[in-house]
Amino acid sequence: MKHTIRILSITCVLFCAVALAACSDEKTVSSPQGDITVKETSKGIEVKSKDSSMSMESDKKSGHIKVKNQDGNNIEMTYAADKLVEGFPDDIPIYSPAAIKTSQIMSGEHAIATLSTTSRPEAVQTFYKSALPRTGWAIENEMAMNGMIMLQGKKADTNLTIQISKQADETTITIAKTDEEK
Repeated sequence: MKHTIRILSITCVLFCAVALAACSDEKTVSSPQGDITVKETSKGIEVKSKDSSMSMESDKKSGHIKVKNQDGNNIEMTYAADKLVEGFPDDIPIYSPAAIKTSQIMSGEHAIATLSTTSRPEAVQTFYKSALPRTGWAIENEMAMNGMIMLQGKKADTNLTIQISKQADETTITIAKTDEEK
């Protein structure tokens, strides 16, 4: 938990630094983790700490964040809007027709994607109940309540949750893959 809180606080510092630097090409901001340089480039924004313990590259549609944890290991998160981020697990079926809203991968262990479709939730559920076993996932739990359908799958030490919900004319599909901590 401390690890997650530290990553979230560092990420918050990075985003605040980006907001502060929006008015200039380059700016240095002081933080509890040290000085952070924020630079506007032709591709977007770059944020880096002097000691290389944090970095972020971002544009309007995608980005990459790297933070060194207390053990000296890098934790990385890559995110994208309107597409699957490069390296998104290929053993997770993606419902079609659906528009990809967001996706992210964290340190190669966790992946999240949010999709939107006009299909009925039951059609999405039927697709995943059929497609998941074909890609090696065992469906371990299934529930439906208050207009939300949830499927939980497992493959070795990896968990997968598919949440399907309907709001107005749109069905939202949230996919979350997590590796069990060892």
